[in-house]
Amino acid sequence: MYFTYCNLLLAGLGLATALFLITAFFRKTGLKELASYSSPQQMLWVDQGTQLRRKCGVFLYALALAALLAEVTFFNTQFRLVFPEFSDWANIQLDRIIFWALILKTLFFTRYNFAQLLVTDIVYFALRWVFFNNHNPWLVFAIFFVIAAKDLKMEEICLPYALASALGTGTTILFSLFGVWGYTVLQEHYNITVRRWFGFTFHNTLGGVLFGLCSAWLLYRQAKARWADWLAVFAVGCFTMFGVASRTAGLCIFFLVIASLCGRYLEFLLKMKPIQVLLSAVPLIFAAANFLLPRLYSYTGDNALLLALPDKLNSLLNDRLYYGWMALQNYTTSIAGQPTYGDYPVDSAYLSSWFFYGPVLFALIWVGACLVIWQLLKRQRYASTMVFLVACVYAWFEIQFFHVSSSPAILLYTAALYPDQYNLSET
Repeated sequence: MYFTYCNLLLAGLGLATALFLITAFFRKTGLKELASYSSPQQMLWVDQGTQLRRKCGVFLYALALAALLAEVTFFNTQFRLVFPEFSDWANIQLDRIIFWALILKTLFFTRYNFAQLLVTDIVYFALRWVFFNNHNPWLVFAIFFVIAAKDLKMEEICLPYALASALGTGTTILFSLFGVWGYTVLQEHYNITVRRWFGFTFHNTLGGVLFGLCSAWLLYRQAKARWADWLAVFAVGCFTMFGVASRTAGLCIFFLVIASLCGRYLEFLLKMKPIQVLLSAVPLIFAAANFLLPRLYSYTGDNALLLALPDKLNSLLNDRLYYGWMALQNYTTSIAGQPTYGDYPVDSAYLSSWFFYGPVLFALIWVGACLVIWQLLKRQRYASTMVFLVACVYAWFEIQFFHVSSSPAILLYTAALYPDQYNLSET
């Protein structure tokens, strides 16, 4: 089913590009104007009813977000264990809503100029190529949502996201507490920490959803965030850290509060060119660290500190250093991705994207992340920059960085593809 939707979007983009070229030929449009990323944009097929079509696009995108979050926060929780047949049916219908809404939004309710459309074609073709080799449905969801986010403000995207996520998550937690589908599931971890699932099927799934909810709320509020917002996010972080006991998500929610405060009160630092260059390099620095730090296990010298350092870091990183080392020892990559395999979990989005998405998409993702940060800082979108940087920290520990339901910050990749839609500073 996913492959059909991918091919439909590819065919639609190809036809739209061909029509654009034919129209440009008859209008005798110059090559300079065609190649310009800042030339006037127009709706595909027929450039009429722009305002109405844009509003329809906002509705379709919000509908797709609501459908995705309903799947993740309700129909794929322990609800699925109690009502398996209905859950399967509901997920199929919701998938149809998601993909048709995003295809229609992209092809009929989005403005492009030729250069933007051509870049979209090239990037989408590469991503689709990797998905056809990798078969990870989360990848295709991310591709469709990012491309369809063109022309949309983060406020328009993140308010329906936050509302849908809060409704689905809150309902599942309450149903769990009241025993509608069994009491809150407990799991002992290393005989030390009790993990609480609250109706979800894994504690880190719930942690990721809560991290996504907090990210979406701060992206919605942006520079309007006040102490009430930060205190609310901090409270969710406390619940995630000590109630759910999803430590990575809990810590990153706390980082969201700190980063948001920095974006608000340290703007003078974020305006400095050296700081902007350094922050823009963070994704590549993190990517390099994910490859270099696990290699500490290969040290065989006599230095006691270097011999002890891997175990200390591994304990701090919750075994991710060890599993990263085992992955580097046992896994290989493929130029255009491959299905997930092997006995060693690769939680890091940086390592996972190298092994299972391949070098092509690895470069697109993390060089693209650097471009996102640079473009946002250049346009004084400091609140959005801070949320995206925390998402890059989250990516070190969780592959849920690629899950739209846990990481709405990936929708900011539109800043790399279509930076002009972020020209207005946050208010």
